[in-house]
Amino acid sequence: MILVRHAQAVDTSSVGDRDRKLTKAGQEQADRLAAELAPYMENLAKVFVSPTARARETWRRIAESGKVPAGAEVTENAVIYAGAPESILDTVRMESEGETVMVIGHEPTISETARLMVKPEVDVPAGIQTGSAVIVGASHDWKEWHSHVAGDVEVVTVH
Repeated sequence: MILVRHAQAVDTSSVGDRDRKLTKAGQEQADRLAAELAPYMENLAKVFVSPTARARETWRRIAESGKVPAGAEVTENAVIYAGAPESILDTVRMESEGETVMVIGHEPTISETARLMVKPEVDVPAGIQTGSAVIVGASHDWKEWHSHVAGDVEVVTVH
């Protein structure tokens, strides 16, 4: 599973939270993140995107990188915006098929979801920067995923 925090967005004072778009720096950040995630996206089957403008734009820029397999299914899901880590894990588990899944959302939920998924001895930072990802791996089928099952984790950060 690739858990992505959206790239840098404009301040909330200019628009409502759901309508915040990426800054120019955020657009560039999303493009660099797409390049860094390319090796992890070879078998990407499903993408869950928060319905916010910044998450959708981050996904669009990743998708336009040419590194995403043609058959990857994309779903906007409000759980990714407002749900608890347990809800996100349940959504992914129940609605996913294939080898690799991506979730594009927000902090602190992205890092909390990663921490929920990994074994207690695996370290995941509390809070990740915009335009970053936590890649979590386990050898189980998606239907068998539950809390604290993953043994592999890698954090990808671009500046």
